[in-house]
Amino acid sequence: MVQRLRAAMAKLGLRTAGPAWMAASTAVILCGLASTSIATLGGSHAVDVFTVAAVGVGLSLSLATALEGRAGIRNLIRVDILILWVLYGLTFLEFLFPQPDLDAVVSTDAAMSGTNAALVGFAGLVVGRHLVAGGSRQIPAVVNAEPANIFLLFVLTTMSFMRAQKTIMPCKKQS
Repeated sequence: MVQRLRAAMAKLGLRTAGPAWMAASTAVILCGLASTSIATLGGSHAVDVFTVAAVGVGLSLSLATALEGRAGIRNLIRVDILILWVLYGLTFLEFLFPQPDLDAVVSTDAAMSGTNAALVGFAGLVVGRHLVAGGSRQIPAVVNAEPANIFLLFVLTTMSFMRAQKTIMPCKKQS
């Protein structure tokens, strides 16, 4: 009975167990981001703001990844989860380590503004992953993405760039 229901849902393009875990992990991340934003309000130094944000976002992503993993190990190897972790690594990971001279470079207000902008970006990605229809996507037949063609495109692009550089900045001949 359950197999028939899953097969019928698959024919209609509906996913079965995935959205429940995905919705739960989304709720965890959004709650974590909101609480992190509130927790950064008490920061008196830029380092404190960034460190609180790094810990808060890291914990909420870890908990959400654990929830996604309970639905199956294949759930962890998805682009949306990977992108969230990469964005975390590029924005907040470094602030888990001591940054003693940061207060001299960044003001607390700028740190709050930047952190809140990054948190809004995270929230946008988390909500946006529900807006994209699932399923495999095929490369259109018009695009022929064979390695030889990609290499040829690279060579032609490089040559045209080099040609453009010569016309913009011609080499001076020595007399």
